[in-house]
Amino acid sequence: MAGGRTKVATSQPIYIVELGAGAAKLSFVLLHKLLGLRQFWPRREDGGAPFKYIITDVTDSTFQFFREHSCLRPLFESGLLDLARYNAEEGGALQLEVSGEVLQPGTLEHPVVCVANYVFDSLRQDAFRVTAGGELEELLSTVSAAAAPADVRASLAPEVLRHIKCTSGGRGGVGSGSSFLMPVGALAALRNLRALTARGQLVVLAGDKGHTQLSEMDGQRDPHIALHGSFSCMVNFYALRLFVEAAGGCALSSLLGGRFGPDGFSTLQRCLKEESKTPGLRSALAVVRLSQHDPDVFYKFKQAFIDKAPHASEKLQNDIRHDMRRVYSCYYPLLPSKDVAFELGRIYMGLKDFAQAVELFSDSQKHCGVHHVSWYNMGVCHYYLNQLDAAAHCFDESLALCPDYPDALKWRRKLKNRGKGGQMRVLKGVRPPTPRCRRRKQQLTVGERTV
Repeated sequence: MAGGRTKVATSQPIYIVELGAGAAKLSFVLLHKLLGLRQFWPRREDGGAPFKYIITDVTDSTFQFFREHSCLRPLFESGLLDLARYNAEEGGALQLEVSGEVLQPGTLEHPVVCVANYVFDSLRQDAFRVTAGGELEELLSTVSAAAAPADVRASLAPEVLRHIKCTSGGRGGVGSGSSFLMPVGALAALRNLRALTARGQLVVLAGDKGHTQLSEMDGQRDPHIALHGSFSCMVNFYALRLFVEAAGGCALSSLLGGRFGPDGFSTLQRCLKEESKTPGLRSALAVVRLSQHDPDVFYKFKQAFIDKAPHASEKLQNDIRHDMRRVYSCYYPLLPSKDVAFELGRIYMGLKDFAQAVELFSDSQKHCGVHHVSWYNMGVCHYYLNQLDAAAHCFDESLALCPDYPDALKWRRKLKNRGKGGQMRVLKGVRPPTPRCRRRKQQLTVGERTV
């Protein structure tokens, strides 16, 4: 790669199709990582980007939200990102909403790259059970003839699978009485995506709950059906591998069994948070780095940074600044209740990086709504940046939202009565569960200024 980038003689990009993108959070993370590798992108003869990422879903109800999202809008404008309504089990052409392109089956020059994150577990499944004689049959009785049964949970209960009877065909490796699922919906999705390309080439990146070995299904009784906002089943990745190999391809399954992987990391960070009331600053920083600066992981350990970063060594503070910038670059605003920008602003405020803190509090207001503490924090930052008019405006806005907020009242009076130099205190506001705000104070020395 150091010798230069490959030139691709084609007018088409590689299409990356994400199935069932949901809130598009994974879409943003993957594109963020790909943009970080821009120096290694192959060059197309027409000068265009080497790939186009397509967010798909069976409904277009979220498409307007995606097009207006501050993190995704620049990607749409650059042509790297597009949208399409697509049912993976039915297949057909992809009508791209932004560019207007239509990707007809059999017309794509390059292999399609499919991203399927917790999608296959919610597609159609066939259920089988092996009889004492090593035979099996698929037979699922109809639970309700109504198009929309009154009690949906009853029709999806695990007891439904007890209607399956076995009469023919055996398969070695699964013992008598064992049951397993055949991912017919996922298989249909693979066939449909292959059909988009001229040569039937497909690369699939699938993350899901499931079984990769036949032995994992041996002795399994009724297949588990998880009931949540929808419903889901374990994915038979062993069957998907057989399908891929029969088509001349290859499948690489996870080898993380018994090793440190995503589950191990999830347990590690959860235990560190639950078993230590006040995690150490270095421990919190190590976990954030191990998560590759995941904003959700940072949010769990934010208090360690807010409380302890102001008292850390200069070198550690510089490390924290660097890592917090990387956390924010991965931040995809979605839930106002998880305001990462606000918490990062508090950290930078404690590190006396007031200009950066103002930007973050401003972004917090833009993404998660205005709040009197955000205005107050910006006022304090503007004060120490010697931007006194801006500070007064921020304190006024804070008091307009919460007229009896004591910290804003105090600082507004200080601005009005200011005439002598001396020492002031930074009051780091936090969003309170009550009108009053719990906060931590830090001594700072400032020069004399006049209003």
